[in-house]
Amino acid sequence: MQWIKPGFGVFLAALTMSLWSISFWGGDLATSIFDTASPSGDSAILQTLDQNLAASGVYRFPGQPQDDPLALYQQAKQGPAGLLFFVKEGIDPLSIRAIISGFLHMLITALGLGVALCLFTKPGQRYRQRMGIVVLIGLVAVFFSRLGGVVWYVENLSYYLWTAFHDMGVYLLAGAILAMFIKHDGQPSKAPEFDMQDDVRLNDHHRSP
Repeated sequence: MQWIKPGFGVFLAALTMSLWSISFWGGDLATSIFDTASPSGDSAILQTLDQNLAASGVYRFPGQPQDDPLALYQQAKQGPAGLLFFVKEGIDPLSIRAIISGFLHMLITALGLGVALCLFTKPGQRYRQRMGIVVLIGLVAVFFSRLGGVVWYVENLSYYLWTAFHDMGVYLLAGAILAMFIKHDGQPSKAPEFDMQDDVRLNDHHRSP
């Protein structure tokens, strides 16, 4: 059936994207992306967070509601300020649930890119042109979602650049694989030919009473 080949391409792309993501975040490179405190400071910070934050969530500091919004703005401007992702019960990125959820995330992403490639691919397009469609989609998505953080947290430029590098790797791999399995088999459409004699006869017909 016609959908088997593209479907296999989507599955293979999702698998490759997952392996790239696991190797990136599980390697030594990912360790250098984050700023770290000293071992003693790390333990003290985690203990303080556990004692003062009642539940998991995303916290902004300063973030306590105040009657004067301008005062909150001035406090954030003066610093220190921060954005914290906190998981009170801990995380296990190597659990079966996390791995399956991560693959499903990549699978849905690859499926969406595959659908977009089907919609925008034209007859006669070369492999690099089809791959370019996926890469262009990824470039716009990464620029918006990742590099937008630099506007608000300029001191974390290296973090956003490394995460953007990871995401672009995902889109490059997806584009390279999907472009091999998804293409338009039809012939390129030709522009209609203009016949001068037919146009003259048509004009003469309109002039006749």
